[in-house]
Amino acid sequence: MPAKMDSQVCQNYHRDCEAAVNRMVNMEMFASAIVWGPLLYA
Repeated sequence: MPAKMDSQVCQNYHRDCEAAVNRMVNMEMFASAIVWGPLLYA
């Protein structure tokens, strides 16, 4: 039987640090969608 996997990892980062990381990831994902969207549509 496989071990139970938690959906989130708790690292106890400061709220501002976590928010900054989330913003950076969101910007990179948005930029990727802008670049790859038209290429995959063509």
